[in-house]
Amino acid sequence: MVEAKIDTDKKILFVLLIVLIIGGIFGTYAYFSSESNTETQNVNTGTLSLEFDDSTPIINDKNIVPIQDEEIFTKATKKTFTIKNTSTSAINAKIDMNNIEITEALKSPDFKWALYEGNTSIATGTFETINNNQINILNNLNLDENATKTYDLYIWISYKEEPQNTLQGGNLTTTITVSAVQ
Repeated sequence: MVEAKIDTDKKILFVLLIVLIIGGIFGTYAYFSSESNTETQNVNTGTLSLEFDDSTPIINDKNIVPIQDEEIFTKATKKTFTIKNTSTSAINAKIDMNNIEITEALKSPDFKWALYEGNTSIATGTFETINNNQINILNNLNLDENATKTYDLYIWISYKEEPQNTLQGGNLTTTITVSAVQ
């Protein structure tokens, strides 16, 4: 009789152990699992319109000669373009010159570019440090919803009081690109 009681106690203990293990597994599953449903979410992104005065983003300048810096408005190569934010949200854009093909001699601190908005200088630089055939003209151009900005990009050799024969007659081809994030 004592043996029967021990066997019964073992069976009860075994069943309780199985129940605890199964309860722990399903309890853990219930604790760590979840589901959720949402309705359809629409995300609106900004769009840009980029227009050029001559319908092309390409600058192709040949036979470049030195000019005085103050003559850039009348004698430098000029590219006018307009950026329009056609969305209902503000965007942050950047302007680059890409795919630059340039005569080696023009990679000089005397070969310059300047970005203007009206009569205001926005950014300036040289072609001395071209990185991967690209020059970043402007970062962090904030355009409010439905905003429009028109820019003039001037490119020239800055005249010095010394011979600049190696710079004259050089060639430059590049493309203006604008990219944006919202």
